[in-house]
Amino acid sequence: MNFKTILFTLTISLSILLIARLEAQKNIQRHSTTFKVVKKNDQYFIGNKHDAIVFPIGLNHLNIHELQKEVNDLQKLNEDELNEVLYHYLVEWGFNCSGYDRVHTLNKNHNILHYVKTEILSLASYHGEPVYRDVFDRSTYKFFKKKMKSLAEYNEDPNVIGLMYSDLPRYFPTEKLNWITFYRNLPVNAPGKIKYIDFLTKKYQHNIVEFNKTYNENITNTSELKTVTFTKTDSSSKAMLEDDVAFLSVVYRKYIESIYELHQKYAPNLMFLGDVFGKQKEWSDDLIKIAGEYCDIISFQPSDNELDTALCHKIYELSGKPVIIADQKVSFKEAGYKNIQGEEVETEEQAALGYENYVKACFGSPIIVGYNRCMFI
Repeated sequence: MNFKTILFTLTISLSILLIARLEAQKNIQRHSTTFKVVKKNDQYFIGNKHDAIVFPIGLNHLNIHELQKEVNDLQKLNEDELNEVLYHYLVEWGFNCSGYDRVHTLNKNHNILHYVKTEILSLASYHGEPVYRDVFDRSTYKFFKKKMKSLAEYNEDPNVIGLMYSDLPRYFPTEKLNWITFYRNLPVNAPGKIKYIDFLTKKYQHNIVEFNKTYNENITNTSELKTVTFTKTDSSSKAMLEDDVAFLSVVYRKYIESIYELHQKYAPNLMFLGDVFGKQKEWSDDLIKIAGEYCDIISFQPSDNELDTALCHKIYELSGKPVIIADQKVSFKEAGYKNIQGEEVETEEQAALGYENYVKACFGSPIIVGYNRCMFI
């Protein structure tokens, strides 16, 4: 065996060892959280630091401004007094988790599980006009970092299961202003626009005719892409929509990579629960696949009164990760309330039965590891 052969063999061996070490570090990092995903008898659970399995059933939005008129007296209480009342409500109603929104104070004197949810990006449909940021711009990373640093205080809380991020983001390109039109309209020297032009260059560098057909343009080669204003695009173009969905995956990967990196820096003890995905039309399959590479559990907020087991299994198959129901409720008609969120049933009794059946279905699913009910009212 000559020197070159020995050197080559040694290099390969060292590379294999380095890869193995990096993978081991990655696994240690993922499994050093206070809570973790465990699998027993082909069913997923959340396990605590004592290796006991828990199934968190939470109640979200325990905010004073959302309490109904009949309990206005609660507004006279200070935070500690209010938390005492809310804690007893939770226990009496059978919840072992406070969901999110009252994490700051409820756990000071009460031993109860909870999550932390923050709005890294305000993209939810109920937030009005969507907000977009250039995730390839360092200023956006600094914005993320500022948000994440404020969450470090929860890293040592033994009852925080994990962090959830943007609530119901509308990722799928279905609106006039969406993730992709935002990038198309950026200045030519913006990092995101450069990334978008690079994406199109790689796609059409050998088929400029196809680009012109898809985007209603008349350029001769991809070097002219920087001059394209994208004002002639046809929003109904199937080919353009396919490009948009593909570039959306590039954007999402950069976004979740950034958030995950900061999560590991500021909250490594907490599970990474990612964005709360909503209706299927608001995300693509590829986004769920990418989320599965980073998230410990996929957070899902369904809008149905019955558990959509087929959709949950689809999310599981795409991501390889179990699912937590982040926010759900069965609403019922009630006199005096014109705007009742969600799909309504006729009576409170039907809603109660629907809730019971939903929670039982979650318990019966091998891939669902927790349930959170929406709203105090």
